[in-house]
Amino acid sequence: MDSSVYFRFYDLSIREQEIIYTLLMKIFYVIEEKLSFDDMESQLPNFLSITDYSTTFIEIIFPVKFDNYLFQTISIEYWNSIKNIIKEIKHRRGKKPVISIFRFKGITNQRDFDIIFSLMNSSSRSFEIAIEKVEYLVDIVSIQLSSIPPNTFEVIYFYDESSSKWLPYQAKSIENNFVNTYIFKNGLWER
Repeated sequence: MDSSVYFRFYDLSIREQEIIYTLLMKIFYVIEEKLSFDDMESQLPNFLSITDYSTTFIEIIFPVKFDNYLFQTISIEYWNSIKNIIKEIKHRRGKKPVISIFRFKGITNQRDFDIIFSLMNSSSRSFEIAIEKVEYLVDIVSIQLSSIPPNTFEVIYFYDESSSKWLPYQAKSIENNFVNTYIFKNGLWER
């Protein structure tokens, strides 16, 4: 198993970078990547407008499955510290956009896939609540993803502010070298 965690970011202060890096390196080997605005624009075109240089981006790609073992690997103490620094970054940015992405390995016996928790909320309070709720999804995610489409390589969750819940949103699968995108509606994955 690869024990490297990937830490990608844009618009973090040196101090913020160091705190997150130090927390992660206590558990994993850290591969750090500082993104440029051009990187952000090309990799996340749905999130950025061409003039939005004030967006802060934090992505942490964990090399472990999103299950109870995750919190044995990353102690609750370190997990809480990671969450707290990201919440503090959002608090400091005020109304400026902060995109936070946590990526984990999938939890079914199907081929490897990633589970992505993607968060971009304007409200600091909603942002904090969403980050706090990630760890409580461990038991429900396996049930929600028991019926993902065949050959899925990525499942994206988003935080719905109106219901205060993380919801499965999109699954991508490969069939005959073609990427299919499914949307989760009424408990089913639809193309």
